[in-house]
Amino acid sequence: MSKRCTRLRFAPLSVCLGLAGIACGSAVQEEAASVQQGAQKPGPGGFPIIRGYFWKASDVLLPEGDPDDVRSVAIQATPSLIAAFGTSDSAGGTVQVRTYSNSTQLWDATAVLPGRYAALSNDVLAVGTPSVDVKLYHAPIFGTHATLTPNVPVASSEFGRSLAMDGPTLVVGAPSYNAEEGRAFIFELVEVPIRFIKRFVWQQTAMLGGSSPAAIAVTPIAESFLGAAVGVSGAVVAVGQTPDAPDANGRMGRVFLFEKQANAWSLVDTVFAHDPNTAQIAANSDVNAQNFGKALVVKGDVLAVRSDRYVQLFSRDTSSGAVHWLFTQSFDVGLSSSSFWDRPLAFDGEELVSGDSFEESYAGRLYPLMGTLAHAIPNVPPNPFIEESPSESGALFGQCLVTAGGWLLVGDRRSHVRVYARTPFY
Repeated sequence: MSKRCTRLRFAPLSVCLGLAGIACGSAVQEEAASVQQGAQKPGPGGFPIIRGYFWKASDVLLPEGDPDDVRSVAIQATPSLIAAFGTSDSAGGTVQVRTYSNSTQLWDATAVLPGRYAALSNDVLAVGTPSVDVKLYHAPIFGTHATLTPNVPVASSEFGRSLAMDGPTLVVGAPSYNAEEGRAFIFELVEVPIRFIKRFVWQQTAMLGGSSPAAIAVTPIAESFLGAAVGVSGAVVAVGQTPDAPDANGRMGRVFLFEKQANAWSLVDTVFAHDPNTAQIAANSDVNAQNFGKALVVKGDVLAVRSDRYVQLFSRDTSSGAVHWLFTQSFDVGLSSSSFWDRPLAFDGEELVSGDSFEESYAGRLYPLMGTLAHAIPNVPPNPFIEESPSESGALFGQCLVTAGGWLLVGDRRSHVRVYARTPFY
């Protein structure tokens, strides 16, 4: 498909520049001057950060057809720069693919595929159609490569509602499995010899949750939506669980950490929301800790988890001989009773961005919390670096987002995907 994607241009300084609420103009010049002089500011963990970058509004990607909203966004920076976003419509939805051309600096419309949810890694695109299957496509043609279903399919499980992929490992969430108890499934690209010829095929290698002998058991809780959020990085898989009622210990949301050791997956730790003042596990009565685990990203030895009010970081530690994920830091991103159900989180190992969309005002805000663009101070609500109030009713800017390789994609309920590029000051 050679059709060019419809694109809108923005002036380079038409957005808030992520400088703790500093407006464009002379304040930007002062900030740029301080950067040129090498001025530094303590960042997360006390490390100095030179604030010489800002998120520059680059493009708006408009989908083909007439979809209702954007449900998911995905991006890969290497080996080629590809963006994908899943939309919903009366027919179910489509995942639309854009490939960035370095020569024209345009996002070319590449493919339109059936589905709603997407994940990208190593030129492989995973597309979920909840409760049906997950299909895999290969760049650059994006022909169907494989179709994945659970070994034991269950109707209305929302299999494919959440996806995370890192190289040869794909994690698929099914949050409505078994009366909304939820499950997550790990698929891996494995070598299978067939008549003296080695082939690589995608196979289910683990089911997370449940009590069957084939499953890796976790605490079963009715209506806990296990798998509503999933993440993977190398041999580490993270799965969120957000029950509507507390468990026997009075705890609500949690994140399970699984690792592949000796060629088998096992549960290694469980993390909960922490009180940022005491660094202890937060009490169930702490409304700020509600919905912990509805959004998460794991990269390397760092896990980022969103709750209603906080983004909290955990670090993998093996000093005791066993694997533990220790609470290290908390960011206060505010709490609004009018916030939409989704509270997205984007993290690529360097840049950490949290979002919030507001159902009543239809505005959206994004907060840079860690990385070269960070201006947040732990436990102090930051000013947003981008704040949009689209004119369309119910636009809900920022209801999904993703970042990688210096790019940030932000979706809304009016089928726009806004693209921001990490840009240095000159």
